Amino acid sequence: MQELSKSNKKRLKGIIEGILFAAGEPVALRELEKAMELDGNTIQALMSELEKDYGSVERGLRLVQVNHTWQLSTKPEHYDFIRQVLGQQEATGLSKAALETLSIIAYRQTITRIDIDNLRGVSSN
Repeated sequence: MQELSKSNKKRLKGIIEGILFAAGEPVALRELEKAMELDGNTIQALMSELEKDYGSVERGLRLVQVNHTWQLSTKPEHYDFIRQVLGQQEATGLSKAALETLSIIAYRQTITRIDIDNLRGVSSN
């Protein structure tokens, strides 16, 4: 593990935070190592510090680790407030076209997009 100064740790944690925010999906530890040119133990230590930072009550995000990937996510206890602001509605299900396509795939099993287009009579583009 590389020895880092306090200011350098803050800067590196900010970079990790920016990467995770911009990615919007899980980021593998090895991708962070490569991008930041740091060893895995150093990244892991920085992630542990970030996880503690996000663990405080006043923070709205949390750091989630699944296997060797990391992702930023909202805290579950804030979901009701977020839903009110974003106006998210319950999932409405699949469209008629999507159901039709899935039916063809389920019936035919191995099938190409071109075959599906021919059966449906419309282009998938």
